[in-house]
Amino acid sequence: MLWGAVIYSAIAPGALANFIQTMGQSAVPAAEAQVIFATTPVFNAAISVAFLGESVGNHTLVGGGVIIAASLLPSGIDWLNCMWVKNGRGGGGGGGGGGGGGGKLLSSRSITVE
Repeated sequence: MLWGAVIYSAIAPGALANFIQTMGQSAVPAAEAQVIFATTPVFNAAISVAFLGESVGNHTLVGGGVIIAASLLPSGIDWLNCMWVKNGRGGGGGGGGGGGGGGKLLSSRSITVE
């Protein structure tokens, strides 16, 4: 009976979960997969509160907020870039109406979340 539980624990939540996660991550772009992977602790805490009656302290709330903010920051920067260019503020030039290079206010490529 004990070995059956050990084998089940190794296969079902261990190997099978890793296999499904790897397949899912290969189906979406790397940036989206990283956001999902980075927010796993937040989802784990939310599920434990909802279904197991765990309590949430201030440190848990702050930590979850930091994880969510760090996950949303790159997409927020891309949104700001789109709005900046859409409103005609990208580029620009010197006097006389010369067009300018640029067009990007910020670049999310310079931010690395690991």
